[in-house]
Amino acid sequence: MCLCYGIVCGASYAASLNLILCFFLNLWVQFFLVFLLTDTFNPKAYFLYGMEFVFLQLRLIPGTGDACALMCISLCHCRPHSFSVSAFQNH
Repeated sequence: MCLCYGIVCGASYAASLNLILCFFLNLWVQFFLVFLLTDTFNPKAYFLYGMEFVFLQLRLIPGTGDACALMCISLCHCRPHSFSVSAFQNH
């Protein structure tokens, strides 16, 4: 789950770098999300990742804080899951 968030986050950052990457990544990432995540039981499983991809393209990261901001954005999705799992394991 967190790996998919990280991949989508990295692809959205790469799509915001220039127009050519933006065009091709918007075609291919959305296609692969729909192709890999759609099944008969959950036909709209790609929706969360697709919206993340689109909205993270709108959040431009300045050139000085590339690595730090990219790491923070990709890890913010993983942290709440670890809290909820550890809270229920103690009881």
